[in-house]
Amino acid sequence: MFRSESCSPLTVPKAIQQSTERTFSEYQLPDCGISCQIILNLQQEKKYFVRGVTCPGLGDFNSDGAFEKFPEPTCPGDSSLELSYTMYSAGSGRGIVFDRNSVPSNFNPDWKTLFVVHGWSNNADSSWMAVIKDRLLANYDANCVIVGWGGPGGAENLHYGESASTTRTVGAETAEVMMNLITNGGGDAGLMHCAGHSLGAHVCGHFGRWAAARGMKPDRCTGMDPAGPLFGPNTNRSVGLYKDCAQFVDIISTDWTAGSTPHPDEPALMLGHQNYFPNDGHDQPGCPLSTCSHSIAHDYFLESIGNDCFVARESCTATNDLPVRDPGFVIVKSDEGSCSSCGRDCGLMGYGASRSNSDGIYRLETVADAPYCLG
Repeated sequence: MFRSESCSPLTVPKAIQQSTERTFSEYQLPDCGISCQIILNLQQEKKYFVRGVTCPGLGDFNSDGAFEKFPEPTCPGDSSLELSYTMYSAGSGRGIVFDRNSVPSNFNPDWKTLFVVHGWSNNADSSWMAVIKDRLLANYDANCVIVGWGGPGGAENLHYGESASTTRTVGAETAEVMMNLITNGGGDAGLMHCAGHSLGAHVCGHFGRWAAARGMKPDRCTGMDPAGPLFGPNTNRSVGLYKDCAQFVDIISTDWTAGSTPHPDEPALMLGHQNYFPNDGHDQPGCPLSTCSHSIAHDYFLESIGNDCFVARESCTATNDLPVRDPGFVIVKSDEGSCSSCGRDCGLMGYGASRSNSDGIYRLETVADAPYCLG
């Protein structure tokens, strides 16, 4: 049964004073939770007047074509966007803040580098990113970059659409940071991995696509319950995370009922090479609210570091064996499902996911409390 929450209207910001009118599509999301505020944002802020923006060092970001539903993004360097990069590495202790013009002294070019990116309403101080960093460096010789993009011009903007648009510029700037580590720090694109939660997953998408267009396609991108509104199933795949963004893209989908992607009845639009649906991708055990099911994706990723435990139980050639919701949002189950036990060929969800397993759709179960893995 779906839950409902009361929502109070938000103040609509002053329209950007440009001359080309753009209109947001209406999104009808089934749950309130985190999507309550998103719905209000998208329905109340329908009209933006944007041509695009030119960001120093990056170029033009136009609001047309695939991006016609998006408002003007915030450029790196704008005081309202609190964009930061902090490098940590195994055995080095303290983190070093750096940018696209510097290579931090604790960067080891021979190790894998994980960029960790938060989503909407978070910032660089979000505790879950620090915990992922600590666990990574305790288990591996690795580098870890904490990417912060908070502030009212970034992920802490109350108006979801504006934050969603800024994933473009943050992703591009993050790619420039990575490319400098390669060009001037001796790094290797084959050792670069971006893992993002919610809107952060789409930052990783733009990061990978920007670098790939410049001959430095990263090794891997991981989407932890990628955000759905403005990136949903009928959206041009170039606007966010998709399997062309890295050599290997894996997705952990925990809350598709609240608008996160991918949607299980759209098999052709799976975002990753490997797409994992713990507990059928919604209503995670121990989660009374949609917001919990959405955020638990990064807890699963955390637990997977140094732990080859989240082994999928079934492989699916299509998604119609997953519970889906009819137009009345009632759980239904198809009799034409094509999921079956995959044994040792099953993929591994989380940090240990490998391209050596077959591409496709995977199911697994978790328990309500940490440790979540069933083993």
